[in-house]
Amino acid sequence: MYQQCFHTRTYTKTPAPATYCATSWKEIDERRFCKAKVDSTRSERLKAVYREEYQGKDKEVKKQLSRERNWIDQIASDGENAAKTGNMKPIFDATRQLCSKPTRRTDSVRSKEGILLTKEEEVRKRWKEHFAEVLNRPPPYGRNWRVIKLVNHPKLKQVLLHMQRSRQL
Repeated sequence: MYQQCFHTRTYTKTPAPATYCATSWKEIDERRFCKAKVDSTRSERLKAVYREEYQGKDKEVKKQLSRERNWIDQIASDGENAAKTGNMKPIFDATRQLCSKPTRRTDSVRSKEGILLTKEEEVRKRWKEHFAEVLNRPPPYGRNWRVIKLVNHPKLKQVLLHMQRSRQL
């Protein structure tokens, strides 16, 4: 019985709504800090200065939250209009925006054995193997295959012979 009474009478902080963005929470924290300064000072002169600062922060926070509420209301009304017309894509887009959970999509890749890899770590590991195989090959035709091909070109041979003769003179 005591635990039930204690549980109902204790102060529980309500969880913060997830609809506010990080900048709003930053402004709310700044406002809270200003309020703490007002409450903790004893001097009337400093209290008046801190109170003005708090009032300015309070107005900023209220404007920011109002802008966010308007944005949320606009998205919700767009979703409702889409639902009336039977268009499902805007409804899902609105749900995604309001939930604010970014979707992290990884493309699936097949392993060497032909098994479809869908987990992000497995895909990265497979790409690492692939590029290790592709980039760590020996050069084709040996090291100097381009030079050999150029030397065998008939016009280049004539130019090299001409250069050698002109040096001898």
